[in-house]
Amino acid sequence: MINFLQFFKMYFSLLASASQVILALLGVIIILGWILSFVEGISFFKALYFSFITALTIGYGDVIPCKPLGRIISVLQGITGMIFAGIMVAAAIKSLELSSQRRKER
Repeated sequence: MINFLQFFKMYFSLLASASQVILALLGVIIILGWILSFVEGISFFKALYFSFITALTIGYGDVIPCKPLGRIISVLQGITGMIFAGIMVAAAIKSLELSSQRRKER
């Protein structure tokens, strides 16, 4: 059995080592949301909400980009979100691997 405290310690340690990349990806999502607010003529907060819902691949459908440039921005947000999610999952997998190795060493 893997110790959950050890897992989370390793997980957050790995996330801390990738913090610059994570912050850059979050920044890209926010900047694309800001651009989307101008392109689509919606409020910044609505565009930011849409950006994160799109980046997390949830897609409720309550906000829809109508203009071609808005749709291109949405695709870029989705790709950025997949990279972000991939980093989070990779950190979790590596943490599980390291936790199980430490457990076997004892």
